[in-house]
Amino acid sequence: MVLTFHDVLSEKYGKMFPVLGEGLSDLKQQLLKRADIVISVSEATKRGILEYFDVDETKIKVVPLGNYLDKPMLIGQKTLTLPERYVLFVGKRDYYKNFDTFLAAMAPILLKDKDLHLVCAGGGKFSNEEIRLINESGVQKQVLYHPIFDDTTLVQLYERAQLFVFPSLMEGFGLPVLEAMSCGCPVAVTAGTSFDEIADEAGVYFEAESKDSIKEAIEKVIYSQTLQGQMRQRGYERVPLFKAETTAKQTLEVYKELVNA
Repeated sequence: MVLTFHDVLSEKYGKMFPVLGEGLSDLKQQLLKRADIVISVSEATKRGILEYFDVDETKIKVVPLGNYLDKPMLIGQKTLTLPERYVLFVGKRDYYKNFDTFLAAMAPILLKDKDLHLVCAGGGKFSNEEIRLINESGVQKQVLYHPIFDDTTLVQLYERAQLFVFPSLMEGFGLPVLEAMSCGCPVAVTAGTSFDEIADEAGVYFEAESKDSIKEAIEKVIYSQTLQGQMRQRGYERVPLFKAETTAKQTLEVYKELVNA
């Protein structure tokens, strides 16, 4: 039996957010014990497994996920109507995604810089609670929602952003970081998570639970074209290390190892 393990979100944040699967740890422990090999999608997830479960470390094989988002030919594609300058947030915004803290960090920047916008792509339209928070912050004219129709949409969103911010409290891997870097978009991400493995020196890091730390990281990037250029180049250098083909090959090797044992 091969078990692929993505994250320990429910173990670390299950009491805070029961919807993540609080109470499933006993079942996970049984599966980990039964598995002959455990594929972990990152070193961070491996550390989490060892922290929360009783498992033989030698059974764990780290196979990082890979980027499949290639920049398609945009010739003939409809050009999106987007602000000239914007910070990008991608995906779901609830629970551990930490959007409320991120918005609190962005609001004073937006209030000071009226030409700057925040674009939230995908994850569903703003909830009533999110609309209330945005309105109370006084930035309703600068915070925009944009649906993701396809990969071409996503590529344009990344390519034209000054910065992609991923403020999640935890992610097992964090594919959007790879996606952003593959499109030449600088990234600001949570420190001490799997993001460190992906972005390394290509990213700017912050403490996810500190709006001041997030604000400082954002301002550091968006007001320095020199730093943005350096981050783009470093990001391009990181992306080839995480190819989807490599993930497939390494996963196949894990199964071959077990079959031939």
